[in-house]
Amino acid sequence: MILSKLSIGSRSILLGVVLGIAGCAGLTRTEGTSGPIAWRAGDFAIVTRDVQGQPTETYEFKLVVKNASDRLLTFTSMQRTVFQAGGGQPGTSTASLRWELKPGAEWTYPLYSYTYCSASQGCLDRGSAQPMWRIVLTGTDDQRRPIESRFELILPARPAKTVDLAITRRVSAPADAATRPTTTPPPVDESATALVAEAPVWQVGDEWEIGWQNPNGRGTFIWAVNRVETVDGTDYYVVTASEGREIFWRKRDRALYMDKLPAGIVTRNVPPLEIPWPLSVGKSWEGRYTRERPTERTTTEEARACSVEKEERVTVPAGTFATLKVVCRNAGNGQMSQELWYSPAVGQWVKERTPSGPGVQERELRRYYRR
Repeated sequence: MILSKLSIGSRSILLGVVLGIAGCAGLTRTEGTSGPIAWRAGDFAIVTRDVQGQPTETYEFKLVVKNASDRLLTFTSMQRTVFQAGGGQPGTSTASLRWELKPGAEWTYPLYSYTYCSASQGCLDRGSAQPMWRIVLTGTDDQRRPIESRFELILPARPAKTVDLAITRRVSAPADAATRPTTTPPPVDESATALVAEAPVWQVGDEWEIGWQNPNGRGTFIWAVNRVETVDGTDYYVVTASEGREIFWRKRDRALYMDKLPAGIVTRNVPPLEIPWPLSVGKSWEGRYTRERPTERTTTEEARACSVEKEERVTVPAGTFATLKVVCRNAGNGQMSQELWYSPAVGQWVKERTPSGPGVQERELRRYYRR
């Protein structure tokens, strides 16, 4: 089985694809109109990105969507399906966001895909790619009438290599290997230099898929760097999640500022929650701030004290990482409010534990993609 990874700006999905180039191979469709919009695709390129620690050839292009009507359009859903030329099992994902397009205005979306396999017996490298995309945009116009735009793209064929994500699982093993572990974590170098973490530099398109569980349930979500936005003269990374949620982290130091939904700001920290980079074992800091909840019309004065307690090598679904364990407590009563394990290689927390009602909410990194 060959799997294909699809990243669409701020979202990602995994696709099972049987690669057999036939039928539509050689055909292309890179522009057209659908309903109130005109669309085109361009800037096709094979770009090497880091995917779970491996250099990977991704097929990149830019999709431009233009409002060809005389109405203001507000799109709230974008469904994407991708195929390989010749058939195979498609994959579909839907992003719930909010995009406003004035008459004549354009959006440009960076998209990319790549093909990988995780079969223990090895990968068959087809050496080329010709993805076919189906896009469905839905929303409303300025009179709140529903709108929908459907279109399909067939990209030009490009040379691309299949990335093998099963290397660590293919080991020489005796006949009874089924009873033994198939992977062994790399040994920890106790003499290694102390871990120091600088403030991460994110890029538009970086993504982290995170699994969570608490006493009430479990699930997954994706954080994706959507853009850099200036608010009151300060640049912020805007990271999108489900339900149109946008989280603002200050670009220069990744201080957490606010969390908002299309309906309004959910929380805002004044001043933003700072982190005194670089981080290393023994570093500690305290932050006092006002937490505003505009949609609830409430504010609370809060203070927390954090410290980097130790270096720790942790294993989560995304892999095994060297991390710094950070513990934050309520500065007033000393009660633990959060435990976080930060990985400089990932540029994000890979594990988190937070008290939640009668129990604890845990989060773990499942996958990550950095440009």
